[in-house]
Amino acid sequence: MINIASIRKQYTLAIMTGMGVFVLALFVLWMLFARNYAVGVLKHEFSKLIYALNSAGYDIAYDDIDFTSVSPFKIMEISNFRIYAPDNGKYKEWAVPSVKLNASLLDYTKLNISFDGEQTFAVGGKEYTANAQSSDMVMKFDEHGLYNMTMFIKGYQINDVADIKSIKLAIQRQNDAGEYVLENFFDARNISLKTSNTWNMANEIEELYLNFDIKNQIKTASNYQASFNQWLKDGGEIGINKLIIDWKPLVMVARGAVEFDAEQKPLVRLISTSKELLPTLDNLDKAQVIDSKSAFVAKIILAKKSQPAVEGQDYYTIITPVEISSDKITMESIPLWQADKTN
Repeated sequence: MINIASIRKQYTLAIMTGMGVFVLALFVLWMLFARNYAVGVLKHEFSKLIYALNSAGYDIAYDDIDFTSVSPFKIMEISNFRIYAPDNGKYKEWAVPSVKLNASLLDYTKLNISFDGEQTFAVGGKEYTANAQSSDMVMKFDEHGLYNMTMFIKGYQINDVADIKSIKLAIQRQNDAGEYVLENFFDARNISLKTSNTWNMANEIEELYLNFDIKNQIKTASNYQASFNQWLKDGGEIGINKLIIDWKPLVMVARGAVEFDAEQKPLVRLISTSKELLPTLDNLDKAQVIDSKSAFVAKIILAKKSQPAVEGQDYYTIITPVEISSDKITMESIPLWQADKTN
């Protein structure tokens, strides 16, 4: 007698195996096409990056670059990647032995990036090396290009400068109501300074946080200066939503904007609320970082504006305007630091 159940079981197993192979083949084909698309997007964005850096006076160099859509582990790898530029006769460079990118298996518009090996910085004629315990970056793209980037670095060590417990970076493009806004976040925690001269401040900066918006898109032009000029003409703005400096004894929270003068030099205007600002000025004065006469006048004005943070405590808060440029820092319109007067 024919065993119908046995035959059905055999055919069912064969059909299920065939369907599994078919689904797997479809997934592999989809992944291949998706990763081909991701490679195309990546090449386009990479060429845009090179053009933007060239326009700003920077350049990219590398020993080898490899794009692949076959490997499930990476779609791009660059060896000995460098970004460099002359800096008033002194070389400026950031270099890393290896940069790897991989597209998500389920979302080809999502790219993961990793940096391997010891990084080197060359700034102002000095060279530094840096290592990270771990670093992860995720970039997301749409039909207009990059719209989201997040990066988390753990255990970042810069030789002879600082050990940073964690760094978080994020960029988010928004197009609400047709207005182009690029929102940016930076948050560094527990920065241990590797120097004996901390200007009489704490050896560890507990937090540096910055959240700012770039309004209006910077469009490509013949060079960076032309792009920047057009951006300003079109109403480009940089707004500082929040700045936090927690470097004891100082705790400062501020907001404001970045403005540009006739020579297009940036000027940061802030309204700040600070705890322990007067002791901080004393510390900087003793360390000869700020001008003593200016500090004396500023402390008289600021003392009149101080208010107890909490009733019955010795901590005082002070609300004051701060302006920062490349050659001057003022508080209450008093120049505390000037490039041509202090070291």
